[in-house]
Amino acid sequence: MTKKVKVNEVVKQNLVVKINEIKSTMEYTNRDKYQFTELCNRDVNSPHVESLKETFFKHGVAGVVIKVIETEAYGLKTRIIADGQHSCLAAEQLGYPLDIMVLKMVEDTRENIVEYVSMLNNSQKGWKVKDYLGVHKDNKEILFLTEKIKETKLSLSDLCIIYLQDAKQMNTVKKGGKIIFLDIEDSNKMLDAVMMVKKVIPNSSNCRRALYRILTNKVKGKGKGAYKKFCNAILHKSKTPFFKFNGSETVFFDELLEVYNNTFN
Repeated sequence: MTKKVKVNEVVKQNLVVKINEIKSTMEYTNRDKYQFTELCNRDVNSPHVESLKETFFKHGVAGVVIKVIETEAYGLKTRIIADGQHSCLAAEQLGYPLDIMVLKMVEDTRENIVEYVSMLNNSQKGWKVKDYLGVHKDNKEILFLTEKIKETKLSLSDLCIIYLQDAKQMNTVKKGGKIIFLDIEDSNKMLDAVMMVKKVIPNSSNCRRALYRILTNKVKGKGKGAYKKFCNAILHKSKTPFFKFNGSETVFFDELLEVYNNTFN
């Protein structure tokens, strides 16, 4: 199990060290020296920049610290803005100086930088799942899940259950950690079955979780074609006159269990 590391524990574990701190400077505007990179930074949210500009204009920028990582992992020695991308843009447009904290990874690799940046932003409300996934473009497993989200419109939590058998793995994915698909062929078949019935079951994460419990704990061991057989039975049940699946997770689970028993017993 991957241990969850809090941001304030990172320095203690010697994953990153502070090498310099620069007070009240416009140096951060030098894009040759201080860079944004799509491998670490999410897409710019213009309304968020405008909101920060209003805040900075009204209250100033005292206490705003930009965290940058000095690295050679991307080629030439450079400094990547790890935390404070939108603050940089807002302050630059106003011509305000900012404080800069310069950090360096003990093991200067792209993977460590991306993981650290994601962890820094894990507590930021402005970051959404797509932002975390977007900074892990060089992780083929996470890229696979990203494409599945676009294709199916399911959530990351849904896909973590289907492909990783654990919704809690979502935190590992968000931080760019190592994930392993235990049986991708079987998971693909389960996903296909889920998509068969997606429109006829209640549109809630709780009810989908009930479906996953039945598929994983009962249908999975019933042999070739079992997922499809079970979901065809769900489709048949949904067409029963005057019947509609219940939106309560508990009741819906019982309804699915009845369908399962009628199908396989």
